[in-house]
Amino acid sequence: MPVRRHCAVFEQMVEEVARNASVVAQNTAAAKKSASDAGTSAREAGNPCD
Repeated sequence: MPVRRHCAVFEQMVEEVARNASVVAQNTAAAKKSASDAGTSAREAGNPCD
């Protein structure tokens, strides 16, 4: 495999990893917001055991 072709393949792999990392970051942020919203809802509902 010529060096330039090898570099192009490597660059594509790096770009894909970067895109995947971005998606993971977005999903993590959404999950944190969802967990926070759930905690807020639970606090607003109160403890039925009181």
